[in-house]
Amino acid sequence: MAIPLLAAIPLLGQAKALQQSSPPMDAVITAIGAIMLVVIGGRFLLRHLLRVVPRARMVEVFTATALLVVVGNAWLMQQAGLSMGLGAFLAGVLLADSEFRHELESHIEPFKGLFLGLFFIAVGMSIDLGVIADEPALIAGGVAMLLLVKTLVLVLVGRLAGGVSMRSALMLGAVLAMGGEFGFVVFAEAIRAGLIEDAMRDRLFAVIGLSMAATPLALLAVSRWMKDHPEIRAEREPDMIDHEHPRVIIAGFGRMGQIVGRMLRAQKIPFTAWRPAPNRSSSCAGSATRSTSATRPGPSCCAPRTPTAPRCSCSPPTTRTPTSAPPAS
Repeated sequence: MAIPLLAAIPLLGQAKALQQSSPPMDAVITAIGAIMLVVIGGRFLLRHLLRVVPRARMVEVFTATALLVVVGNAWLMQQAGLSMGLGAFLAGVLLADSEFRHELESHIEPFKGLFLGLFFIAVGMSIDLGVIADEPALIAGGVAMLLLVKTLVLVLVGRLAGGVSMRSALMLGAVLAMGGEFGFVVFAEAIRAGLIEDAMRDRLFAVIGLSMAATPLALLAVSRWMKDHPEIRAEREPDMIDHEHPRVIIAGFGRMGQIVGRMLRAQKIPFTAWRPAPNRSSSCAGSATRSTSATRPGPSCCAPRTPTAPRCSCSPPTTRTPTSAPPAS
């Protein structure tokens, strides 16, 4: 959804500038070609590039290469008449899809918080508080409408498509009802393309910002309501536990497993011992009700079913190699 939206904004801006109902066909073909070039060509080129760069054995070179990919894609999209945000978004998708995504994530982790902080500071400074003071009813109505519509849609999606309970659907709606930060990018691109006016941009920024601020309050209100109205569950009958013949499984019959087995045998409790290899057994293995090998499925021996019965040996069966008779003279 993000890629078509960011790609359509500059095209719609060109159509509005030319006073046409649809963007020019050559601009559409150029945009599609640029996106295909970045997605298909960049996938193969980026794979070989990221395999060569680690040979330098320098973290700075790897990080600089990732930033160069982002800046290069943004510049290419700008040359094609699209937004630089689209190029940066495509670069992020390509880097996240590469085989070095975990290493890249570890390298940019120190910068992630800084960049997010700068982004939200810039967004906060772009919100015009004068618009909120001049049109409080309009802004409050927009925030309420946004939260209400998104909550209803999310509740329906959670109930019908997700199959979750009503309480979980309400919590989902309360968490995701706010306007996303992607809206700031979209409206900023729309103002550059001339699709909306500055006054409308300021109103939309205020609505999204206040919806983000109202989300924690809505989440607290929903949590308080769920706490005051706990879910009524049918009482379940307690499970019947067989105290006469308990069942114990010992996974691994090394030193510790043998100690546990001796303790269980002292208490006359039957157990099943699971051994990782059939050639590692001990005298204690004979106390097991059943001894199972990981390399040879199935029980390798069956000791007595009752704790008071005599011991048996759980050693793996020995195989005899037939010897050929000496040739007759």
